[in-house]
Amino acid sequence: LAHGALHVRNIAVGADDDAPPVRLLDSGANHLRARTSLLTLRDGGPSAHLAAWAAPEQLFGEPTTPRSDVYSFGLLCHYLLTGRLPFNPDDPDFARQKLAADPDPLGFYAPHAQIPDELEDMVLRLVDSSPTRRPADAGQVLERLSGVISSAPMSPSSVPDLDIDAELE
Repeated sequence: LAHGALHVRNIAVGADDDAPPVRLLDSGANHLRARTSLLTLRDGGPSAHLAAWAAPEQLFGEPTTPRSDVYSFGLLCHYLLTGRLPFNPDDPDFARQKLAADPDPLGFYAPHAQIPDELEDMVLRLVDSSPTRRPADAGQVLERLSGVISSAPMSPSSVPDLDIDAELE
């Protein structure tokens, strides 16, 4: 099963004791994958935001898979750790970069963050441009993330403050 549109607007963090602390929204967003193509990057339409969070293969019309969601989750991790995405969707070369370039190390974007090497390695693997080099699904990501957390916990002071509302405007 693939969500197809995993990004910051589709994640709710709540303080309600009766609800899960984190919820995925719009699980029926698979219809958006057909609209997330190279053309949506050029027209600046409502799907342009989705293109920033889409896996490279989705930009070129490939079907959404669990590995596509792994990529999007990696982007979310990158954003939470550095305060930005690895590729700028406003750059005219965005799609090519996303398909062919490796993201810079996380420390390049957040030099004062104390991101453990194991966590950085995991995040960079999640955002690998090749689907076959990414973990196969969320289960494999969870297994690897559990190992990373137990071997190299982070303190809250090592994570940047984010103004997500401003980022989404």
